[in-house]
Amino acid sequence: MTDRLLIHLGDCKTGTTAIQNVLKQGAWSSDAISWTYPTDPERLHNCNLASCLYKPKMKKFRGPRWKKVNRRLTRSDADLGILSGEWFEFVDPALLDRILRRWVPDFAEDARLIAYVRPHAERVLSSFQERTKLGQYNGTLAEFHERVLDHGRFVYAARLRKWREVFGDRYEVRPMVRDRLKDGDVVRDFLDFATQGRPFELDETAAAGKSANESLSVQDLAWLRALHRARTLPPQVGRRAARALQAGGPKGDKLRMDSALLETVRKAYLKDAKALDAEFFGGEATGPMVAAFDRAAESAVDAPPDLTPESWYGEDELRRVEALAEAFEAGAEELRRVKKQLRKASGGVDTGEEDGLGSEADETED
Repeated sequence: MTDRLLIHLGDCKTGTTAIQNVLKQGAWSSDAISWTYPTDPERLHNCNLASCLYKPKMKKFRGPRWKKVNRRLTRSDADLGILSGEWFEFVDPALLDRILRRWVPDFAEDARLIAYVRPHAERVLSSFQERTKLGQYNGTLAEFHERVLDHGRFVYAARLRKWREVFGDRYEVRPMVRDRLKDGDVVRDFLDFATQGRPFELDETAAAGKSANESLSVQDLAWLRALHRARTLPPQVGRRAARALQAGGPKGDKLRMDSALLETVRKAYLKDAKALDAEFFGGEATGPMVAAFDRAAESAVDAPPDLTPESWYGEDELRRVEALAEAFEAGAEELRRVKKQLRKASGGVDTGEEDGLGSEADETED
C-alpha cells in the first residue's frame, strides 16, 4: 500500500499544467522515495476528483471516483501518492476532509496539501486571457476586473484561512513568485516539497517543454475572439486553437495591464495582499504579494489592450476565421452525436466526465 498522500490543490494559473505534465510523463525521479500518480490514462490531472465536490450535477460520482483512486493507492507500494488538480481551488476544505476520511481513510490523517497563489494583478490578467481564449468572456480587461471583484474570487486570505483551520500545518501555501520558488521554478519547488527536501532528478527535456499554457499575444487573443464570435464553440476548440498558436512561438504584443487599471486593482486587493504576507508568507512589511504590485507597474502600458479583431485583421482574414469556426462547430456537433451513440450502445451509463464539448470550463468566475 502507498505509504502517504500529497494533494496538489492548484490554484488555477499557477503552473499546474507544467507540474502535471512532469508527473504524467514520469519525468522525475528520486533515489530517496518512490511515487505514484493515479490518473486515468487519458487524463493529465485529478480535477474530476474535485469537480464532484463542488459541481451539483457531479455529486453522484463522488463515491465511484474516490473509491477508484483509493484502490489505486492501496494496490501501489510507492512511498508517496500524488493527486493534482487545480479545481480543488473551488472545493470546501471541510468537505474534502470528510471525503478523505470516508473514501481514502488509510491516507486521510497524514495527507499533506500544497497550493500556490498568484499575485492579484497577475491573476486578473491570466484569468482574463484564459476566459477570452475559451470564448467565455468578450468584455474589456477593466470590465473583467470589476466582474471578478464583485464575486470575490481573488480575495485569497479568507479562503486560505479555511484550509489552514481544517488541515493545520499539513496545509502549505506558497506565493507564485519566482524568487520565492526553488530555483525560480514552480515544478522544482513542488518536487522539493514532495520529496521533503531530498535530492531528485528532473528530465530536462520534459522540463524544457513543460509550460503548456504560455501567454498568448494581443493579436492571438483578437484572432480567437473572431473565432468565437462567429459561432458558439465549445471550450476545447479555443484551448486547442490556442495551443496551435503557441506552438509557433511568441508573435505579437504581450498582453499587459494598463497603468490606470493596475492602480485600481492595487487599491482593490492591497488589503488582501497585506493579510497574505502577514499570515502566510513570513510576516514581512512588504512581502511578495504586496511587492508584486510594484513589479507589475514596471511592465504596465499606457493604454488598455485592444482585442478588437478588426483592429488587427482585414476583411479577408476574418472571413477565413468565420469559415474555420463553422467547420469547428460542425465537427464538435458530430463528436457530440458520436458520443451519444456510444453511450447508448454501452447501456446509457453517464460517467459525468467533462470532455470539453460542452460549456464547462477550467475556471468558474461566476
